[in-house]
Amino acid sequence: MKTLSLTIITLATITLCVVACNKTSAIMSLNAENFEEKLNQTDAAQLIDVRTPEEFKESRLPDAVNFAVNDENFAQKISQLDKNQPVFLYCRSGKRSIKAAQILEKLGFTTIYNLEGGILEWKEKGKTTEAN
Repeated sequence: MKTLSLTIITLATITLCVVACNKTSAIMSLNAENFEEKLNQTDAAQLIDVRTPEEFKESRLPDAVNFAVNDENFAQKISQLDKNQPVFLYCRSGKRSIKAAQILEKLGFTTIYNLEGGILEWKEKGKTTEAN
């Protein structure tokens, strides 16, 4: 009886591990070149700058909209987007955008691209930005 119980527990543990290990994330972090390439190839891309409004005014990627991740209404604002269309996120260095990406994933967004290194990396690679 102990052997049977141990076998059942072992099989259950293995099954849970296989299920957990095979879960794929909706979040993909890309360097500046790959981010730009994927953005340009995507119809109906939703490009979101998650920095503060002040940072957004200084410089931003063309066609980006600003939803500050540290705003208390971030989840409510971001929920206005189409969860089935790709979302491209960036911030200054990549830390806030990965935080935002995790929020979007929990909200059910299916395809989320995060700019590794943020707008700093973007500028370093000589990519175009806009300012107000």
